[in-house]
Amino acid sequence: MSRKIYIFILSIITIAVLSSCATTGKITPTPPEEPIENKKENESQTTKRKPQSKSLKDKTYYLETDINYPVFEGRDLLNKAVENSILSYYNEFSKVAKTDWQQIKDSREDDEECPPFYYGTTNSYFTSKKYTSVLIKTEIFTGGAHPTTILNAYNYDEDEKTLKRKITEITGFTYSELSELSRKALYSTLNKRGSIVDKDWIDSGTEPFPDNFEIFLMSDDFVYIYFEPYTVAPYSEGVLEIALKLKK
Repeated sequence: MSRKIYIFILSIITIAVLSSCATTGKITPTPPEEPIENKKENESQTTKRKPQSKSLKDKTYYLETDINYPVFEGRDLLNKAVENSILSYYNEFSKVAKTDWQQIKDSREDDEECPPFYYGTTNSYFTSKKYTSVLIKTEIFTGGAHPTTILNAYNYDEDEKTLKRKITEITGFTYSELSELSRKALYSTLNKRGSIVDKDWIDSGTEPFPDNFEIFLMSDDFVYIYFEPYTVAPYSEGVLEIALKLKK
């Protein structure tokens, strides 16, 4: 289990008790931003890999579940990694959800609505000659203004039949290079949007450390790096994605 998910689950009781039930209505998470389309890459793909979709849906008075994830034919290692991580995180969350929700409800007035918690996943993927890459976006709502967004990425090497996890080993970039290039790309992206660019915020989220560059997808020519909300910009900017051309 990833460190950030583990920390989140351990702290859910504190978060839940402090969260307000005043937020009403169903939470409908937006899907993750799709990987950047590159027509030349798409035209060069020689293998079509369209996955089946698996889902887990449930709704009780205290928890609404809407989990979706892809299953690729003949890629058991990738499928197992995706499914195990999703279900592991969800099982840990669901163990405490009922108690935490009830604590919030008991702390409120009898006529104050307390909507159920929400746990859902959406996914995006793309394929290239060398990689099948999957991005899982998890959204968890326990009260407050908006859900917590967590990303996980998986890169399956079609030649080696293995999962590639360390960005520096795959791309040849050092963490210092990734830091510098990511900062330039993020400044450019936010400026084009007309957003307020907080240099300190961006610099902090792109320090040359492994944890800042663990969410990435691969194609034959690019590495796509993703940043969760609050990592380099406000929540309103959503998930931010940048694309770096691979070294030849």
